Amino acid sequence: MKNVNLIFRLIKSVSDLRKFNNVNSRYHREAKAIINNLTDSFDLETAQNIPSNFKLKLQWYMAECLYACEKFNEISGRTSTSQQKRAYLLSGALGAMCDFIIDDVEMKAEKIKEFKNPKTEDQYTDVVEKLYALFYHSFINSLELEVKARVIQYYELIFDAQLKSKQQFNPSITQQEVDEICKNKCGYSLLYIRSLVTGEITEIEKKALYELGGYIQYCNDAQDLYKDLKKGLRTFASTRSDLETIARDLDKQKTIAFSLIKETPFDQKKKDELLFSLHIMSIGIIAKLNRYSKICDGNFSSEKLSKKSKEEVRSQLAIKKLLWYSFPKVIKYKYEDVDKSYDFQLNLNN
Repeated sequence: MKNVNLIFRLIKSVSDLRKFNNVNSRYHREAKAIINNLTDSFDLETAQNIPSNFKLKLQWYMAECLYACEKFNEISGRTSTSQQKRAYLLSGALGAMCDFIIDDVEMKAEKIKEFKNPKTEDQYTDVVEKLYALFYHSFINSLELEVKARVIQYYELIFDAQLKSKQQFNPSITQQEVDEICKNKCGYSLLYIRSLVTGEITEIEKKALYELGGYIQYCNDAQDLYKDLKKGLRTFASTRSDLETIARDLDKQKTIAFSLIKETPFDQKKKDELLFSLHIMSIGIIAKLNRYSKICDGNFSSEKLSKKSKEEVRSQLAIKKLLWYSFPKVIKYKYEDVDKSYDFQLNLNN
């Protein structure tokens, strides 16, 4: 009976993700409406440095931020107002613009630093700079006084962390330096999202969310291992010599983050729901590492994986193949044990 209940919880978790993981969802429709309203006076189709999928990228960031903020409201027993939801959506738009202006636009570091606290839109002539200023000030002006100071504080920490992440293309950067950059990027991002939601952020919650953000970034790096090796990007995963080390170090960070989440002063049922969703994610990442081993015929090396074609990698990471590994482990979930160490076992038969 317990397994049946976990299966229903799994279905509910997957269904819940469709709120942001589906471009036809309400979250995406609301994001699209705000984007169109704010950019109506811009001719983005002919603007230089603006890719064709620019609006769609903004939309995804906005939907994800709205979803995450609503989850924080839910875990603390709050509901959001329409003004707060607009701020949540605009926070995602600004996050996307921050990534875009730092990672995708050719601009010197000193110039980029000016946009940590930009001038108003009318003081710029370049379209990208005008858009950034527009989204920044629209977002800041949408914030309630109760949260404004801490939101700005965490946004500036994200901005600095994102700018520093450009060092990840430096082949001589150490593993320790890479880990710090990766943890800061997502740790501060999670605190930034939480800071948007009203209510005191306790010290244990700050610590838990920072470590959880680090774990999420490490998971992202693990699943993007192939792509990052091809780009020459030094990440949590690509700086480690083998899959077992990646899995072991992921597990260490998971244990730290999940244990701290359990200590936060929220209702246990809400923490249980959160950790169950994160448990699903963690098993999925281990499943992908398992497939990376399969791709390399059980003899993994970064060089060997990077030489594989996209088609070879994509075929091995198909959902059907990941489920064979993941499902039996997902339904063994127990709140009491979720922060315990997980033994990574390569299984080349699935």
